[in-house]
Amino acid sequence: MRPFRSYATLTETSLDRHQRTLESLEAYYSEGVEEGRYLGHQPVYGFNGPGHEEHQMVFLARVYHILKQINTFEFDTFLDVGGGEGYTANLVHKIFGAYSVSADLSFQANLRARQLFDLDSLVLDASRLPFADGSFDLVLCSEVIEHLEHPAQSILELLRVSRKGLIISTMEAALGLFERKMRLQLRDLGKPHAELNWWHPTDFTMLLGSAGLSYSHILDVREYANAGYDDSRFTEEKAWELIGRMHRDTAFGAPYGRGILVVKRQADAETVCRVDESDLLRQAASTKLPLDYLPYPEPEMVPDNLASRLRCPLSRSDLKKVDGGLYCEASGCLFPVSRGIPNMIPARAPDSENPTNVVRHFTMLFGTDQIARTPLSRSMYSAAIKCMERTRSLRARRSRPTALHE
Repeated sequence: MRPFRSYATLTETSLDRHQRTLESLEAYYSEGVEEGRYLGHQPVYGFNGPGHEEHQMVFLARVYHILKQINTFEFDTFLDVGGGEGYTANLVHKIFGAYSVSADLSFQANLRARQLFDLDSLVLDASRLPFADGSFDLVLCSEVIEHLEHPAQSILELLRVSRKGLIISTMEAALGLFERKMRLQLRDLGKPHAELNWWHPTDFTMLLGSAGLSYSHILDVREYANAGYDDSRFTEEKAWELIGRMHRDTAFGAPYGRGILVVKRQADAETVCRVDESDLLRQAASTKLPLDYLPYPEPEMVPDNLASRLRCPLSRSDLKKVDGGLYCEASGCLFPVSRGIPNMIPARAPDSENPTNVVRHFTMLFGTDQIARTPLSRSMYSAAIKCMERTRSLRARRSRPTALHE
């Protein structure tokens, strides 16, 4: 059996990769700040806002699909792990009135969430969440798990801190286990913030259990593909009309489906409909910042509503407010606070670990030995994937195309 690579014995390559990822995220969420206008990566200024990235339609459609799932829960508290600059957490707060927290590995991402949307935020490691069990009614983790060194442990942590439900999305989803095996072979671990993992529905059944579990594709890209994935062809009004239709035919395996959206509903979480879907779309479309926004003030210490929920990620003990941050007597760790944002990543690894069998399984499944090392082998895997994609494209073309509404 291959040895388990624990948190305390990360290879130098993994540590270097983590540092490169952190540096790239810090730069990513700082773009334009020194010049006086932050360049939003999420559509904080609306569709096709200034400095927008390509394929914003995909991002907006994914968020809308997530909001539709959130709309089926009765909840008062919400946590977005890997929330970036807080765009989705802000929407949840505005539309549903919930206390929303945005958390990310990047300090600059958390700072933007505070400045742009007045959200409580914190720096954390998803594999060790600094909260007690069931601290939040609803937990979201969107487009994050594919980047994690410890994805299985992180998903179990997300489930642990959620009281009513958990929602996970990733575009790195394979239709079959053989396809996933080939895609894993082509990972580029030298790239900052690389896609380290590829997912299949059976993975989530293994991790989360089948009870209350549902999954689908994130979106149907048929009309968007017909438009050449070109956002410039759409006015904002037409863009949102299309976004409202991008969740048809999203059963997993559908020809034009992309990604996977997983919903885990706890046994006592009733299914509701809080907002009419047309009104939900309207509110999502209208929630955006003006270009001349004024940043919200930053607190000196951690806001009480957030501080009361925080626990030491190593011992899960209560924390004390001290000069310089939050202190845990049980572990002896000091968690520094800067501009009201606590850094809840411990400075040391835990004393010991006893990973479960399921964590061991995914550690080996996504291990670095599952990567093609030679140009010839990479070419072979790449050719096989392209063949599968062409076959899927032919299958999709046989289905009746939807006209592009412009």
